[in-house]
Amino acid sequence: MRSLPRLTEMAHWLVTKWLRPGDLAIDATAGNGHDTAFLARLTGQEGLVLALDIEPAALEATARRLASEQAPADHVRLVIGDHARLESYVPAEWFGQVRVIMFNLGYRPHSNWPIKTRLVSTLSALGQSLSLLADGGLLTIVMYPGHEGGESETTAILEWASALDDTLWHVARYDLPNIRSRPPILLAIHKRLRKDATGPDHDALIDGEEPRAAI
Repeated sequence: MRSLPRLTEMAHWLVTKWLRPGDLAIDATAGNGHDTAFLARLTGQEGLVLALDIEPAALEATARRLASEQAPADHVRLVIGDHARLESYVPAEWFGQVRVIMFNLGYRPHSNWPIKTRLVSTLSALGQSLSLLADGGLLTIVMYPGHEGGESETTAILEWASALDDTLWHVARYDLPNIRSRPPILLAIHKRLRKDATGPDHDALIDGEEPRAAI
């Protein structure tokens, strides 16, 4: 029987429309490495992925996943750090060149001492992400309002995203509004092309056009 995809799967589906071999990508919340391995496979041997997490155990789990899934780990940089200082971990030549940045908020599943993402550090990281994205790039954020502290974090992020200039950014929201248990919410934020950039300014988040055509 068919069912709707989980929002983490929806985020992956969107990213497949954006990433190609040789691109730069960031997993700002590595966790157990699902998004990191996914990004590594899409960017391939010619691309680079930076995976960041504040928990050393998370990066150990990510390294194991890269090995088990035979993802191109040699092209993944695993960094221990707080995403509130995201820009400080990113090489200068990456600024304005990153094709995709992914956030999966909340806490790492199956960890012994769960460390949750927090509102202030997350908003700081999201703001920094905007300057790192390439023209036409994509930022995905999966939020979990159901856990302790998650509702205030989600509300603040939605307010932040809603205030973004629509001449520069397109924001799409995916959720399940009839589920009463406060299910996750996915935001996808597309950095629109500059007026002086080449190619049409299509937006797959709105009109269904192939996003690669916008690059």
